[in-house]
Amino acid sequence: MGVYDRFFKLHDEPFRLTPDPRYLFLSGKHREVLAHLRLGTAESGGFVCITGDVGTGKTTLIRSFLDQLDPGTPYAYLFNPPQSPLELLQSINAEVGLPYTAESRKVLVDTLNGFLLSERRVGRRVLVVVDESQALAPEVLEELRLLSNLETTTAKLLQIVLFGQPQLADVLLSADLAQLNQRITLRWHLGPLSQQETAAYVRHRLRVAAGGVEQSIFSGRALSRIHAYSGGIPRLINVLSHRCLLAAYGAERPCVTVRTVEKVHDEIQRVPLQVALTRRRPPWRRIAWGASATALAAVLAWVVTTTGFNPANLSLPFRPPPAPEQRSATAQVEEPERTAPSTPVGRIAMMTPAPEPAGDRLPSVEDAPPERHGTLEAARGADAPPGPEAVARLLVSTTEAGSTIAAINAVLARWNEPPLDGYETALPMDLAAIAERRRLETLPISGTISMLRVVNLPAILELLLPGATGPRYAVLAGFDVDQTTLEIDGQMFTVPRSFLDDYWLGDAHIISRDFEDLAPTLSKGSRGPRVRRLQEMLADLHLYDGPMTGMFDNETELAVVNFQRSRRLFADALVGRLTRITLYDALGDYAHPRLATEGNRVDDSDA
Repeated sequence: MGVYDRFFKLHDEPFRLTPDPRYLFLSGKHREVLAHLRLGTAESGGFVCITGDVGTGKTTLIRSFLDQLDPGTPYAYLFNPPQSPLELLQSINAEVGLPYTAESRKVLVDTLNGFLLSERRVGRRVLVVVDESQALAPEVLEELRLLSNLETTTAKLLQIVLFGQPQLADVLLSADLAQLNQRITLRWHLGPLSQQETAAYVRHRLRVAAGGVEQSIFSGRALSRIHAYSGGIPRLINVLSHRCLLAAYGAERPCVTVRTVEKVHDEIQRVPLQVALTRRRPPWRRIAWGASATALAAVLAWVVTTTGFNPANLSLPFRPPPAPEQRSATAQVEEPERTAPSTPVGRIAMMTPAPEPAGDRLPSVEDAPPERHGTLEAARGADAPPGPEAVARLLVSTTEAGSTIAAINAVLARWNEPPLDGYETALPMDLAAIAERRRLETLPISGTISMLRVVNLPAILELLLPGATGPRYAVLAGFDVDQTTLEIDGQMFTVPRSFLDDYWLGDAHIISRDFEDLAPTLSKGSRGPRVRRLQEMLADLHLYDGPMTGMFDNETELAVVNFQRSRRLFADALVGRLTRITLYDALGDYAHPRLATEGNRVDDSDA
């Protein structure tokens, strides 16, 4: 069950990005593509070429088409484009169950040809389906053309279907691929959904998730606005709809209204949807205005290995100018943890370094000019209420180094760890090293408040305020539906959620503890005491009922995937930092600081 499934009386997650054929919505466009696929593959010879924009449902369509093939029809489905002609041949042979380890093209082709002839004798023709074909090198496409020459005197032995993004059409126009282009007997482009189809699509997925029961969770105006914001792209519809359900669930509202959609879209505009589902960020980055505008990628979002699509190409039709690559777990907290580096992550480096100290002593918060260390009273006046404007002025009045040190110390205190030593305050600050000395680890993320709610740990937020020469830092201590609690220089302030909308672009740093020493990343094939402990933890959550073998086998992998899906993580079956954090939180057996929310006030004794 997902975060909001029970609240909306759903049995499954309706807007998951994995290409599940159960959720296939056959719009008029999709029906046409399927009909043409059946027609094209029934003909003898030639290529079939299907293109479609990112997120229009090509992969789901492929899997539905393959599921409808006659039983016994042999096919090779290449969802990961081969990088060389030899790799192509090896991949095809492996997919149809032939020997594939040979390094000789002739051996591989002769083996495949013998298989094709034997299948032809019993009335079957082998099908090769290549997804993301626009990524194929010209020499690989040429090898495909040569394979199409395998034939008898009356019929071709191999039917080849190319799926790809619109640029595939441009690739095929290359003079070097003229012969291949001429052999394409059927071309079709899969476009976005209409407004009526978008509404039907959302209702269809809700109905499937509810076990066939019709659901009216989205108002008509909300569905119209979702179509306008998504441009009718199914993947964007999924992300927007999912975020809307999360927002409605958080506000305990049983219906998604047009206002909910607009608020979610505004949040996406601030944290671009394009990066809500993208690759991991580099192992370190600058936390500064320049970094915020250029290069972030982290946890989270549904999409890499299991979905077979390149999330970096995902974008909103009406998004603002390119902003930082970020993940948003309002849609989903998904971290492609297989790319997590083995070294600690997260370096805090200020855009404007502090001046060098006169002697050997390293700079600290005390080195900042006195006039930059204003108090709240100085920022707002002694009698004025501590409103958001006063809090913003307080942050502007501090230094980058001062706000950074105060924020790090505040989080360390919540873990009952000693504050920064003098040498640790040198710029740039290596947060990963700081945490490692205290047997902690860091996780740099980019997302939304809803994402941090899933992580459920105090977070160091980067705030960008008018009048400040660089970023300022505050600790997210808690939040409820309308308000956020921030800790700034040892003081607690409650500000409206709009405060973060105005000044936070989604960059945060999490400090956590690996209580069971499960690091580094555990994955299928891992073995030993750490895997055994993982199995015990999953068993405590009633997700694993197998033997405690200490082997990360298929059953353990399934349990990890089910846990990740239940916590809105990227279901990659890898137990890395983010999965560990949420696993410890789900078990509730480990003393760690938590975010204060309604009904869950922060208790420092938990640390």
